[in-house]
Amino acid sequence: MSEFQEFHLKQGQYLTDSDVVVQKNALTMLQAGTGVGKTTVVTEKFSKDYDYVLVVIPSVLKVTELKEAYKKQFSGTEYHFFYDKHVPSETTFRKGRKYVVICTYEKLEKVRECLPKGYQDKTLLVVDECHKLYSAGYRYVALNSLLYSILKKKFPTIVFLTATFTEHCWKTLDIPLDHTYTVYSENSLS
Repeated sequence: MSEFQEFHLKQGQYLTDSDVVVQKNALTMLQAGTGVGKTTVVTEKFSKDYDYVLVVIPSVLKVTELKEAYKKQFSGTEYHFFYDKHVPSETTFRKGRKYVVICTYEKLEKVRECLPKGYQDKTLLVVDECHKLYSAGYRYVALNSLLYSILKKKFPTIVFLTATFTEHCWKTLDIPLDHTYTVYSENSLS
């Protein structure tokens, strides 16, 4: 049974200002409106607790947008972006470094293969726009690979991000959640 918690953000507050945390070895749903800082809380707050943060995003456009936003490295963390023909190699990731990897759903398997041995257990997997898992059937190869990684617990710690969560559709995936956070914000865009 999932533990539920609500966060209420006032005007000018964002998720990075909240007490939201990711429990290790748990599946967490973070439902928050557009514009409250879901991506920022992952890349700047959650990344402090994990050596590897792997964010999978359905859109090439969003990956390139984030690539532009995170051109420089922050506090020793390396940022990598994989989409289209941009793919990691076996030498991309080195032990002892901190990484934030942002890739399209299609690049998840290649990134997973290139992670140093044993690092999947230390990686925070973040599934952005997780409602696509039950609503975007046209990308079945990428979605099946992502669902396989989730259901087989290839990554023990996963955060699902969405602004448009539909509980009865989620239940069709048979992915039990340990924690569910719902964020209400005066900043949220309609």
